[in-house]
Amino acid sequence: MTNAARLGIRVLAVVTYAPSWASGHSGGGKYPPRNAVDYARFVNTVANRYGRNGVFWRSHPRLVPTPITAIELWNEPWLASFWGPAPDPAAYARLVRSAATAVKATRPGMRLLASGDVPEESAGVGKDWFVSALQADPELWRSDLVDAWSVHLYCHELSPTNSTATPRARFDRLLLTRDLAHQALADKPIWVTEFGWQTAPAPADAVSEELQAQYVREALVRLTTDWQSLVARSFVYTWTAPSLGDAYNLVRPDGSARPAWDAIRSFLVTGD
Repeated sequence: MTNAARLGIRVLAVVTYAPSWASGHSGGGKYPPRNAVDYARFVNTVANRYGRNGVFWRSHPRLVPTPITAIELWNEPWLASFWGPAPDPAAYARLVRSAATAVKATRPGMRLLASGDVPEESAGVGKDWFVSALQADPELWRSDLVDAWSVHLYCHELSPTNSTATPRARFDRLLLTRDLAHQALADKPIWVTEFGWQTAPAPADAVSEELQAQYVREALVRLTTDWQSLVARSFVYTWTAPSLGDAYNLVRPDGSARPAWDAIRSFLVTGD
């Protein structure tokens, strides 16, 4: 947060995974806590430390504050890789309710995001996960405890304008989230907190650097025009140190920018 403040970068906090003492699973892995209150306490601590007028900013008076104003509650809880040993929509709803209740009691202005993904059905993915989560606690999702739905719009090697593949595999599956939430009387803005295309040579769904740039630009245009009234924020995945991952990175292992980097810069200036 110190570096973010110095660079003027606004941060969406993703509060996720539990240490072994809280999950009861030793030896690593990504599991939920056994007690949702433990998670709620931690999320509330993050909010109170890094939110507006938080402890961190008061203890660093020389920094120009760039407080956290939004928190995403867990990462991809519909996937066994991130919610072991298997996705549990009802347990996720309990986790969200506990955390949101704690945060909103002291920081009602903090925007809280819950997962609204309608993922492809495959090994390790909870079948009809979003529907089950909505049914687990209807009043939670209809309330002001949750401010927005978070979705991750990966679509393999498909164009963001593809309309022929199965709906759950396409970039426009955020419309499935919108429709299911509407049916549950839980309409909320959508934050696309991850989207991108990988250029690593091994995966079958990798694309060229040039196509990555084209798709990212087309996606940004679509998110800010076709879905302007629905999508509040969008995050391209990913910009990170090359040593931390190359598959989706906007920079190459040698640190040079891929064409997608320039496409994003151009979009921010021209809007197309």
